[in-house]
Amino acid sequence: MKGISTINGLSSLILILINVGGVFRILFCSLFMMGGDIQDGHQMKRRIRNTILFLIVANSLVGISSIGQMYWG
Repeated sequence: MKGISTINGLSSLILILINVGGVFRILFCSLFMMGGDIQDGHQMKRRIRNTILFLIVANSLVGISSIGQMYWG
């Protein structure tokens, strides 16, 4: 059972890294948007939207995979 606990630990670590990276990306884009011109602002808004979409999809996939892992064992 040590292998399953290792896999669960790695899964939790990857999920934490994805969330932290997404938050830093959103903060970076927000700070860059404050100091840039209007054209850069639109591009940064699009990047923020895409980052949020990525975070939703990544968290959903990890949740679905853990449910599947519990169900099929």
